[in-house]
Amino acid sequence: RRVSAEQKAVAYGGVASELTMQGMYGSASYFYLKAVGSGFDEAIPIALQSTQKLVENLGGGMFKKYILKYTRLDQYPADQKDYYLYYLSLEHLLDNRAGGALNAAMKISPDFAYYPQVLFVRGTSKLMLNRVQEGVDDFTRCTEMVFSMKYKYYHAEKSTEYEREDLYNRCLAGVGRAHCQG
Repeated sequence: RRVSAEQKAVAYGGVASELTMQGMYGSASYFYLKAVGSGFDEAIPIALQSTQKLVENLGGGMFKKYILKYTRLDQYPADQKDYYLYYLSLEHLLDNRAGGALNAAMKISPDFAYYPQVLFVRGTSKLMLNRVQEGVDDFTRCTEMVFSMKYKYYHAEKSTEYEREDLYNRCLAGVGRAHCQG
């Protein structure tokens, strides 16, 4: 019996979810990317259930391209929409589209694991839009939150003091940049 490409993609999504639940993140990532990259609307939401665990355990770099190219916000489970919005805000910021970056970042919940980084994106976007005091407010909130154990940094539920200090210093530099700009 011949299996269609869509059936394979759905199976890949299911395997990704199962492997993720078993803590086999490296193996799950292969099937996740296959399902997401398939472009099939039935398969993608199945795989996207694994987004949070995969990003937190493997880092987001390998997933960002696929997330932005092959998925839509409406395909995500409610508790994982912030990952899409975060990568979208970063992409807009890197493309010098401060309005798009800010629009995406403003929709992200303060409970998001990477919220201090979101505040950095928001602050930078606001400075680019000449909303200086609002940018200072976001950078200041970032410096206040960065050392909270509520938030995660990069992957594996671990952060090094260097990573936290780096973000703290970038947010402090944002405040300084704002005062020079303002």
